[in-house]
Amino acid sequence: MAFVPDNFTPDASQPSPYFKPSDNARVRILRGSDHPQHFVMYYMAWDRNDEGSTPVRFPCTPEGKLEARKIAGVSRQYELNKLKRGLDARFLSQMQYDQGVKKAEKEDAKQCWACMVYSYKDERVMIWEVKSPLLMTGILDLVRGNPDKDVKKEGDPWNYDIQIRIDPENPSSYYKTKAVNHGDLDPRWIEELERMNVDVRALLSGDNPINYTAPTNPPPDPQGFQHTPPPDTPEQHAREERVRRRVPQSRQKKKDPQTLLTEYFAKLEDVETTEQFNELGGVKGLDAVLNKLIADTDGQLSDEDLEEAQDAKRVLVEFFTSPIQEDANFSG
Repeated sequence: MAFVPDNFTPDASQPSPYFKPSDNARVRILRGSDHPQHFVMYYMAWDRNDEGSTPVRFPCTPEGKLEARKIAGVSRQYELNKLKRGLDARFLSQMQYDQGVKKAEKEDAKQCWACMVYSYKDERVMIWEVKSPLLMTGILDLVRGNPDKDVKKEGDPWNYDIQIRIDPENPSSYYKTKAVNHGDLDPRWIEELERMNVDVRALLSGDNPINYTAPTNPPPDPQGFQHTPPPDTPEQHAREERVRRRVPQSRQKKKDPQTLLTEYFAKLEDVETTEQFNELGGVKGLDAVLNKLIADTDGQLSDEDLEEAQDAKRVLVEFFTSPIQEDANFSG
């Protein structure tokens, strides 16, 4: 019997619609903030938890920045706690721990923008999420000019190509942009852009920007950028529910830290049998309960309260995993 039918061929993988900068790449930005469906500014943070890491985006407003920083703060504490557990369990060396802490402490909200570009390397129109402050500054220097860097004013970026240089040995800290090939937009690029039916504002709700339909005529906000109010539709309600579940503590009213601590102890006190211990997930389940307490209180627990919470978990773990307890369960 054949492993697979003779006429089977794997489906071709779909190319990503997102442009990734590489050394000597060349792009043409197609639209600016006067086309909000093709250009959006936002704050982004990573929501990190036991289920993985998810990018979360908010409008480029003071309120949006605050929400993004809240999520970044929770994620930063989560990473630090995970590193500490790894060090205590001797999964990490002191050097690995120190390097991880240095990286985790840099976790913060990041200002970004998404725009539509034509990529010469990919030979197609793509979405470019500009996340590097160095790249942003380099592009703005071309648009506005910067005498301090000896960069002349080139004007709007759809009138020339942007060439990107990256240091391959240090890509996160070295970008250089240069204006080349001045000239009008190729009308074929705009035709392709319109056929894509793309709306980069969908990124703010975690949706796919391709074939996304947003409300028309969005009112401008006080900062001069246009943000679309969410439509009152079942689809939008579902999107908001997904975001709420993804970052619950940053989007909902938080409980008092002492209330959360009391609920934590009550949850542990309810574990009275080995069956209940296993239903909770055993040691990993208790770790998750403690990590949730730490994340939900957003670093507001005192050292004494945190130590008491850790001790309560440790006592419960030792009770249900010790040989004496196993013997007692067996003899019973």
